[in-house]
Amino acid sequence: MKKLIDQNDLNEFRARFNTCYDSVLLGFSCQTPAGMENTSCTVELRCMDYESDSGWCNLTLKFNEVTAWRFAMDVKTIYFIISDGMHIRLDEGLIYVDMGYYSDPVENISEYFDSEFFFVTKDFEWESVAI
Repeated sequence: MKKLIDQNDLNEFRARFNTCYDSVLLGFSCQTPAGMENTSCTVELRCMDYESDSGWCNLTLKFNEVTAWRFAMDVKTIYFIISDGMHIRLDEGLIYVDMGYYSDPVENISEYFDSEFFFVTKDFEWESVAI
């Protein structure tokens, strides 16, 4: 898996996957041992990939050392589409990721916590498989 650590990594990620606009959520899981300090979450998406011959991939995002997260979905939902893309912000050693609320980039960190699908993490890894 590749790590997203700094602005250069984020720029590379955005160049390849844009903002994951209109991605389909394939899977989601979180493992929370006793306490929040070692929580890890995995998100699997089908999204556009500018380096894939088909133009599409299955993208796995792994968030380790998650300090906050939320995933709220109506029980009658059959498909979950990341309609407004993914917004990522690097700030003082933390990575803020929003996948469910804002159509424009989030300006204030506090706004991430209003999203229905967000993560705050210290470690972000990703891997793609062309389809």
